[in-house]
Amino acid sequence: MDIAVDNSVISRMAEDSDLSASLRSKVAQGGARLVVSLPVLHEALADSNHRNAMTRARVVVALSVQLGSRFVLTGEVPYIARCEQARPWSSTPPLPAVQRDRVLAALQNSDLENKLPGLVVDLRQWLGKSKMHEADLKARAAGAFRLAGHEPRDLDQLLGNLSDNEAFWDSTIVETAADHGRYGQRFREVPRRYRAAVTFAAYGWLNAVGSMFATFSYGKYAGILRAPRPGDWVDAQIAACAAYSKVFLTEDGGQRKRAQYVWHQFGFKIAAMSAGEWLGG
Repeated sequence: MDIAVDNSVISRMAEDSDLSASLRSKVAQGGARLVVSLPVLHEALADSNHRNAMTRARVVVALSVQLGSRFVLTGEVPYIARCEQARPWSSTPPLPAVQRDRVLAALQNSDLENKLPGLVVDLRQWLGKSKMHEADLKARAAGAFRLAGHEPRDLDQLLGNLSDNEAFWDSTIVETAADHGRYGQRFREVPRRYRAAVTFAAYGWLNAVGSMFATFSYGKYAGILRAPRPGDWVDAQIAACAAYSKVFLTEDGGQRKRAQYVWHQFGFKIAAMSAGEWLGG
């Protein structure tokens, strides 16, 4: 069983040693694996407060040492998507050992703190933290184009059954996630085989719908929509990288709602909750 965490949970672990110990203990005793993806790690390091970034880096390194084989470092969405295309997976595809060791070595490098000022600028640009990410803007534009002509009353129909929604499956968002349509039909036939890519496409679709309808407060799904904001791109990546987990831990209530919506639409049995909720369960 995989337990995926995002940066908000790593931040809490950095601030609360008791919570960190409890979470680590429950993972180990339950025979689970703790999953950290590269997008989560990038977000953890992209803090303009370099002391916070260094503390989070040390937390990740400590987890890798303390949990050993129960600590899994996975890649970005394109990496996981390539793994999905190669064969079916029942758990999170890990990074190759050589790449994992290289990442962990970089986090332990004594010169990391000196490199952080330049690294943070690059990471924030990649994450879309300073302004809307170009890729996210394109995804939203594609989704908005496909959705042109719909009105607020159409929300329930648009979002109520995504796995059978022609507007979603025909969208450019899906085409891009499916390697320009190459795997599009397979996505629809066996979405469980392509959990990360399908999650990424569906989250992108949700972002696009939010671009048009987030200002409306009625309808069954209005509560999970929001107007575009910097960082939505990385939220989609993080959710996609958690798509092989049994539990996704995040302190962001909005992220929990959106990820849970996406996974429910395709029958992915993943629980999104806070660290406290999981530890108390």
